[in-house]
Amino acid sequence: MYIAGHLLGRFIFTLTLFFFVALCRSRFDPSAAFKKLFSRRYLLPATLMSATLTVLGLSSSAQAATGNPAIADLLDLDGHKKQYIQNYLIPEADFRFALDLDPIWESHNLQQGGKHFMVAVSPDDYVPRMVIQTMPHSDMTTKPSELKTIAETAFAMSFKQYSGKKGSISKLVRREYDNSQGYLGVFRGRDGNRKPVDVVVYIGLGNNTLKVAATHFEVQPGQLKRARFVVERYLNNSGYIDDFDPVITKALRNEIKAGNFK
Repeated sequence: MYIAGHLLGRFIFTLTLFFFVALCRSRFDPSAAFKKLFSRRYLLPATLMSATLTVLGLSSSAQAATGNPAIADLLDLDGHKKQYIQNYLIPEADFRFALDLDPIWESHNLQQGGKHFMVAVSPDDYVPRMVIQTMPHSDMTTKPSELKTIAETAFAMSFKQYSGKKGSISKLVRREYDNSQGYLGVFRGRDGNRKPVDVVVYIGLGNNTLKVAATHFEVQPGQLKRARFVVERYLNNSGYIDDFDPVITKALRNEIKAGNFK
């Protein structure tokens, strides 16, 4: 069974997310944040998390492609078709995410170093091949005006740690989804198995809770146009439960009580 897919540079993802925490707790002073990040308090949990993901991750293939990923490919949603989705929950963070129901994706809630996150893997015969990773930071809030600085730092770190292809990096684009606002960017890099992959990074802020969540999409190279509907559906249907429309929030909480979440 394909457990965790080709998780991108295990240390990349975890180190980037731990940097968010250090940055906020250092009052957005990058130099102070780096000192905190490489202290034992932060580095040890990040190392343990990345080691756990490495054990869980299995190798997968990715097809090489020419050219660079274009963020416009993600934003062109003409011809969008309706897709049924299945609700999932990260209960410790009160965070709901939704995946396509046809075909069914494999998903896992994982925990390491006190942080809960999820990894979802597309079916073996799915085109394009994708892996989605989301880590909510339910204990971290920030102002919308400060989010761009966090997003730029996280995006640059991800690009470097993914061995991003020079000239493939996009400018961050501000995006608003149903439950969050944030910044989206793409680049061509290599996953944990050194296979080419297009990486979509979204750093979002809950509309009501002002809590941060980071999502990475690993996409088969050259397939962003085909992946854009999955990205859009996922980001529109995921978020902290209290960031949804009040009617939806109430319905979701009833669903949780009834045990209808995966």
